[in-house]
Amino acid sequence: MGNEFNENNMPVFENVAGEKRLHIRYDNVRLSEFERKVILENKCGSFLEMQCVCGRNSIDIFYSCEGCREISEVIREEISSGAELFMAACAVLQAVKCCSDYLISPQELCLTPGFVYYSAENKKAELLYIPGYKSDMEVGEQIARMIGRVFEEESVQDMIKESVDRYIRKILEQEYGVSELIHITEEFIRSERLLSMPQIYENGNEKDNLYIKEEDKTYLNKESVVNIDINNIKNRIRSIIKEFIL
Repeated sequence: MGNEFNENNMPVFENVAGEKRLHIRYDNVRLSEFERKVILENKCGSFLEMQCVCGRNSIDIFYSCEGCREISEVIREEISSGAELFMAACAVLQAVKCCSDYLISPQELCLTPGFVYYSAENKKAELLYIPGYKSDMEVGEQIARMIGRVFEEESVQDMIKESVDRYIRKILEQEYGVSELIHITEEFIRSERLLSMPQIYENGNEKDNLYIKEEDKTYLNKESVVNIDINNIKNRIRSIIKEFIL
């Protein structure tokens, strides 16, 4: 492509034939054969579907975004737990990984919040393909920046902010590859789910509640990943059942 993409050239929402689309115009540019193929064939499922109109000195790309919202909006308005947040991050990383199958590197993907779309219902992230875009940041840095920008707002819950802080520190420890980042993110999802598990009480008067006693939790590292003695829990549940039967 003839020029370098400028992030200040943000996409604009438009209605085209009754369908909501995003529109970006590029002036004085020329698509490479590979970029034209990516746009016109729409084979990569990580990207919003595209249509391209080429003029003499400009290129207009229209992105179909029905059913998707900017990831920053979804995080602010729909996500209420650390597990849900990390599932969104994992969906973005899965989309980035899928692009590698089409010879598109993470550095060619714009992971700025306004260019990443997410459906909390389908747990799917989709990206805007920006021909000519190049980032000098590793994918972990891009993910950290994307999440960090959203969580600069004071309206976000403090409890989630603490989890986000641990996550960002972890993914910036070293230059992890995409698959490694997916594994780390999945571990954070599991950790958050375990922390929110209902609790198992041994007290017979409180059998209707579940409580995992503090001594059964082993905090393995600074990310507060939790390991629970599952056999111990199973034995308690059996004891509770026996008491009911007797």
